[in-house]
Amino acid sequence: MVLGLNYIFLKNNGDFVSVDRVVDLQLETDEKKIFSSSLFQLNRPYKINLYQKVKPDIIVLGSSRTYMMNHSFFSKSFLNLGFGNSLIDMESFVEEILSIHKPELVIWGLNFWWFSDEGKSVNQSRNYSHDLSIHSLFKPTIWLLKNKISFSYYVKCLDFFHNPEKNKAWGVMANMKHFGRLKDGSSYRKNKNYYPRNWASTKNNVPKKQNRFSAQEKINMKKWHFFERILNAFEDANVEVVL
Repeated sequence: MVLGLNYIFLKNNGDFVSVDRVVDLQLETDEKKIFSSSLFQLNRPYKINLYQKVKPDIIVLGSSRTYMMNHSFFSKSFLNLGFGNSLIDMESFVEEILSIHKPELVIWGLNFWWFSDEGKSVNQSRNYSHDLSIHSLFKPTIWLLKNKISFSYYVKCLDFFHNPEKNKAWGVMANMKHFGRLKDGSSYRKNKNYYPRNWASTKNNVPKKQNRFSAQEKINMKKWHFFERILNAFEDANVEVVL
């Protein structure tokens, strides 16, 4: 019973609309329609799908610190392909996009800790699986217990006849917090085209050399070689790169 209601709740919030269909629904309108899966890490497959359909002249690569860059900055076709937290993720991503289409210009926002021994981005790639599981269906119950969603919102979303393709947002948090990806790949939150950062925390961590800002004298050469291979791939494809 509980899992059945949770399924309807998630379906009506658009969490089961395929990435391919979400992209089509976004591209067919000038409305601000946003996507952010509450169940799976779909940033990479979502942006690959966008890239296949738009084939832009200009792209932005990088971590979440690049997410605020949007089409209004440019006069040519543009996509924000920012995602991931490691160079190993980025290398396979670049191989994939270059096999689809070669842009004229790449703007690449680098994090300096990608080259250090610290952090999570040593040699691991993320898992982008989006297979539905019992654990996924239990999530709305967990969100209710942790007060991440209200009971009134949960009940409101239990319309058996609702068509999620008519939504203006896909994903529970995209609907509740109005935060997600626009059709140019950039981030959107509450009528602002930017990705908010906790700059107070960053300001505190830098002088203390804490977390990702820990200092070291040498670059991790394995990560440097990932970086070199990515640059070489763009050079071989005659794509201009701005770092």
